[in-house]
Amino acid sequence: MALHRELVWIKAVAFLTCLMSVAWGRYQIAYLVALGLAPSRIGVLRAAGLGAKFVATPLWGAWADVHANSTFPVCVAVVAVVALLELYRSPAVVASFGWLFALKMARSAANGVGTLADALTLRVIERHPGAGYGAQRLWTGVAWGCGSYVVGSCIDAYGYDAIFLWTYAFGGATLVLLARGPAFARAGDAGAPSPRLNRRGPLGNLWAYVRGLDRGGDMRPFLLLMCLYGVSMSLVEALLFLQMAREFESTKALMGLVTLVGTLTEYPFFLRSDALIRRFGQVKMLRVAHACLAARLALLACVTKATAPVALPCLQLLHGPCFALAWTAAVSFAADASTPALRATSQSVLSTAYYVLGAGLGSVLWSSLYERCGARTTYLLGAATVAAAGSALLPRLKGAKRADLPVSGGDAPGS
Repeated sequence: MALHRELVWIKAVAFLTCLMSVAWGRYQIAYLVALGLAPSRIGVLRAAGLGAKFVATPLWGAWADVHANSTFPVCVAVVAVVALLELYRSPAVVASFGWLFALKMARSAANGVGTLADALTLRVIERHPGAGYGAQRLWTGVAWGCGSYVVGSCIDAYGYDAIFLWTYAFGGATLVLLARGPAFARAGDAGAPSPRLNRRGPLGNLWAYVRGLDRGGDMRPFLLLMCLYGVSMSLVEALLFLQMAREFESTKALMGLVTLVGTLTEYPFFLRSDALIRRFGQVKMLRVAHACLAARLALLACVTKATAPVALPCLQLLHGPCFALAWTAAVSFAADASTPALRATSQSVLSTAYYVLGAGLGSVLWSSLYERCGARTTYLLGAATVAAAGSALLPRLKGAKRADLPVSGGDAPGS
């Protein structure tokens, strides 16, 4: 059966938004190392950016619920992140750590693209029963892996200007695609939130969701679990590539290859994620992901400069179960625990717990430990963290239900 036009469009949105983000997202650490920044300062910058996202991401999600069936919030975020990236080439900015700190916070706060694209994806698949989230989300993995390898090769050949030119090109392509979206995404339809939800506004939507968490259930231990999982996963995102640049003196092409191998392993898990959730449930998938991440970090502690060119691509085979299984289960869990009218808010809170709080704490913690204790000890502590979090919190999760969050007027939990 031919794919519906809306499903083709949302796959293309996932692909292009990720291509736009991959150059800076993957190679910003290498770029900052080239500027002469110490690992501790890079950790501070990363934590500052994630601190800004802690405030901004839930607001992006709540604003997206107000414009539930519109691409306008995504377009605003794309324009903001592309425009602010150019300042990283300003001599005045890169010469001052204070300016870098301010720029990192501003651009991170403006970057709601991933959260908004996820929310838009969920809106589209609601209109097409049987079209699972994982089948759409896997295209971001394809874009991230292929884009990382191509950008890394371009940096080796032409220098760091490749990061900026790549981002501008695919940022423009993303805006064109969003402007040519299906009719419901341009004008809205009967699936839009009620007028009451629109009158409440972004802050009201967010407050309604937070009040809903007071009812207890699975959501609070779930969000704590995903926060700690983000702390441990940030070791791979931050420390691994910092170690490749400083200790292993790896080429950008090898960094791109490592990313490519990892993202290719996401494909089968994203593709079959909905079937896996139906068969095993969200909690069992999270258990498998925790076990795989603990093993992955313990094995990374054994890698040396001599073994890195072979060992690192091989260890990236564990990335699929570590990320794709965990994230699809988490998105499904958060969606089931919210009402449709607050789905974007729910996803933004999940993103805040995992990407912002978790990765932010991890950036500061692991960067400091890396400088003081070395990579081996840091990886082993990361493995212990994810194992302990899974052992303590996973038994408390039974599975989310929509009734876990109260509803007022058919719109919002906790009102």
